Amino acid sequence: DRSIIKTIHDINTKYIKDIRTIILAVVPANVDLNNIYVLGEAERYDPHLERTVPIVTKPDTIEPDLLPSIIEILLNKRKYMKLGYLVMRNSSFKDIDLAWEESKQKEEEFFKSSPLWNKIPEERKGRVNVKTFLGDLLYTHIRKELPHLKRDILDLIDSCEKEIQGMGLPVTSLSSARIRYNDHILKLQYTLTALLSGHYTLEQITNQRLQDLDRKEENGDGNDNSSEAANSPGTTNEPSHYFIRSWLRKLYEKYNKAMYKDQNIITKDKIRELILRYKGNELPGFVSFNTFTQIYSETLIQWEAITREHISDIHGYLHKAICGLITTTMDPLISDLILSEYDQFYKGQVALIDEAIRDVFDDESIPFTLNENYYDTILSRRKQKVEEQIKQLIRAYQDCNAISTGEFARQLTSFANVEKLKDANHNENLAIQDIEEQLLAYCRVARKRIVDIVLLQTIERHMIKRISRFFEKLHSVEDSAISSRLIELPAKKTRRQKLQSKVEVLQKSLSEL
Repeated sequence: DRSIIKTIHDINTKYIKDIRTIILAVVPANVDLNNIYVLGEAERYDPHLERTVPIVTKPDTIEPDLLPSIIEILLNKRKYMKLGYLVMRNSSFKDIDLAWEESKQKEEEFFKSSPLWNKIPEERKGRVNVKTFLGDLLYTHIRKELPHLKRDILDLIDSCEKEIQGMGLPVTSLSSARIRYNDHILKLQYTLTALLSGHYTLEQITNQRLQDLDRKEENGDGNDNSSEAANSPGTTNEPSHYFIRSWLRKLYEKYNKAMYKDQNIITKDKIRELILRYKGNELPGFVSFNTFTQIYSETLIQWEAITREHISDIHGYLHKAICGLITTTMDPLISDLILSEYDQFYKGQVALIDEAIRDVFDDESIPFTLNENYYDTILSRRKQKVEEQIKQLIRAYQDCNAISTGEFARQLTSFANVEKLKDANHNENLAIQDIEEQLLAYCRVARKRIVDIVLLQTIERHMIKRISRFFEKLHSVEDSAISSRLIELPAKKTRRQKLQSKVEVLQKSLSEL
C-alpha cells in the first residue's frame, strides 16, 4: 500500500511539531549531513535547533579522508545544535547474532582505531553512553515540562467541562424540551419586564460599567477623571440593552425638545400669506375658524413629520436593545426562534403605532381645548402688549416735558394715530397679530398634549404595556420547533460522551503524574 508512506510521514510530523518533543534525528555518517532530509525536516519545526539531537550512525562506513570533516560536525563546529551530536556504530548484518557485550566490545575497538575519535567526548559516543545520555536528557526534560504539562491538562479538562456545561443538561424527550423552553421564556419575561420598568439588578449595573470601561480602553481614553455621573448607568453614549427605561427617557426628552422648537410654528409672513389664500367673505379684520384651522394644519404637518421620525428612532432602539438582550442571555439553541418571534411581534406593533400616530394627528386636525393655559397665554401676551403701549405713552409724555396739555394731546394723538383705525389694511395687520398670538398660545397647549398622547398611545402602549403578547406568542410555539432545537441530536450526544470520556482520561492521567 503506497499510502503507508504518507501515513508514516503524517504521524512523524504530528510528533515533531509538538514543542515538547525531543527530535532524535538518526542519520548515517556516509551522507552529507548539511543537506540530509531528516535534519531539514527537524529544522523546519525546530528552527532554532533547541530540541533536535542528531544521532550519527555507521561511522565505520566513511572514507578515512572524510573522517576529519565528520569529527568537526560531531564536535558541533559546523551546524550548531544546542543539545549537541551523538555517534554510535551499528551492528552489521553479519553481527546480528552477537551478544550485547560482544557488540559493545567491537564498537569500543572501532573508536580506538583512529586517534581522531578521541576528540569526541566519551559520553557522546558508543551505544552505552548514548543510552545514558538520552536517559538523562529525557529525565531532565520531563522534570522541566511536567509542571507545564499538568497545567495544560488542567486547561484541557476545564475546556472540556465548559463545553459540556454549555451543552446544558441532556434533553431526551418532548416534555423535558418543553420544560426547558418554558424556563428560558419565564426567565426572559422576568428580566425584560423589569428592564422596561426601570428595575435594574446589581449584576446588570456592574456589567454595564465594565462594558463602558472596555469601550474607553478601546477608544484610548484611559483617564479616570470623568465625573461619577458620566460613569453611572445609562449615561454612556452607546445605547444599552440593560438600561432600557433610562434610554427611553432620553429619547422621549429628545422628541419633546424637537417638538418645542418655536420655529416649527409658522411665521407672521406665512400667516399673512395663508390668510389671503383661505380668505372668504369675512369683513376686514376678521378671520374665520376655518382659516385658523387651515393655518394650524401647516404646523401640524411639521409636527407629524417630527413625530414619525422620533417614534421610529425610539421603537428602532427598543428592537435593537431587546434583540441584544435575547442574543446575550438566551440559550443559543433557541435564540434564533425567540428572535424570529420577536421580529414578527415588532412588525405588528409598528403597524399599530403608525395607525395610532395617524389617528392622533387626525384628531388634532380640528383645534379644541379647554385648557386654561391657552387663555392665560393670550391674556398674558395682550397684557404685555398693552403695558408696552402704556410705557410708550409715558415716554411720549416725558419727552414733551409736560410743557402744555395741548402739546401732550398732540403727541398722544400722533402716537395713537386714530386714522389708522379707519384703514382696512391696518385692521388686517391687527388680525394677523391676533391670529399669531392665538396660534402660538394654542400650539403650546396642543404640542404638550400631542407629545404625551403619542408616547402613551404608541411606545408605552404597543411596545411596553403589550409586551405580554410577545410572550403569549412564545408560549404558543409549536412543539416541533422546540423539539428540533432542544432534543439532543445523536451527533451532540456522541460529542458529549467523547468529552466526558476525555475528561475521565485526563483526570486519571493527572492523578498519576
